[in-house]
Amino acid sequence: SDDMLHLSIGCLVAATAAAANALFITALIRRTPRVLNSYSVILLNMAGVDFMAALLSGSLGLRVQTIEATLYFGYSGPCTLIGAQFCHRALGKRALYVVLFAHANYLLLFSFSYRYWMLGKSSLTNAGPPQIRGRMWIIALVSMTPTLVTMVASDSAAVFDHCPRGTICSAVHLAEPGGVMTSATKMTMIALIWSYGVFIVGSLAVRRALIRRIQSIRSPERARHQMVCNSLTVLAFLPASGICAAAAWALDFFAIVQSPWLQRSIILMTTTFALFSPMINLYFLKPYRR
Repeated sequence: SDDMLHLSIGCLVAATAAAANALFITALIRRTPRVLNSYSVILLNMAGVDFMAALLSGSLGLRVQTIEATLYFGYSGPCTLIGAQFCHRALGKRALYVVLFAHANYLLLFSFSYRYWMLGKSSLTNAGPPQIRGRMWIIALVSMTPTLVTMVASDSAAVFDHCPRGTICSAVHLAEPGGVMTSATKMTMIALIWSYGVFIVGSLAVRRALIRRIQSIRSPERARHQMVCNSLTVLAFLPASGICAAAAWALDFFAIVQSPWLQRSIILMTTTFALFSPMINLYFLKPYRR
């Protein structure tokens, strides 16, 4: 059936993404050189976010469908073997999946900014690597606050008892009976639009400044900084998967193109972020390939 084919493809992509991120996390823990010690904190956070997103994608087997201002997240993944309540409460954190994707954008921008800041230091750091590493962890963890707030607000608005006949799903009402968007819908949309706006504008500006600063370096460290910059440049294209997913959802929402496979492809598109991110880092960051 179509659901089984979708589940097979989704699980294959998600399993590959989870394995790639697990491999990258292992490489970060075991092979990080001292010069990349503090930067590895960002990489570890990125890999952790991508690993969680991959697990959620494979466990749920989501199909996104909009019917009369209600967003349905249909489950066909392994969570259905336990039951609707388990999918909805334990694994069915659609909001978590969405905000993990948005948080990945923030971490990418943070990576660009951090590399630019490091190049502006006359030495590695005045405080010493352990202090910088600790501060990086604090910044990375604090940056998750908007993500968690959005997740809780959106999840509290979801129900699981108004699904189309014969399906297991979570349903989120996008608007009140009068046509006014719910607060959870507004928060989720703001989180996504803000993350993309900040990322696109911020990364372009910081990347340009970063390249200029790297070109001004005449020391042997230039190759290392260029290596990291190359990986970030390629990673910067990954959020395009979210734009493609949003376009697919808009085609379905406005009834321009209504296809079950278009609805199934929305989450698969975003999962490619988690799939290619560790592969790009492993390819460009040579210390982790040895």
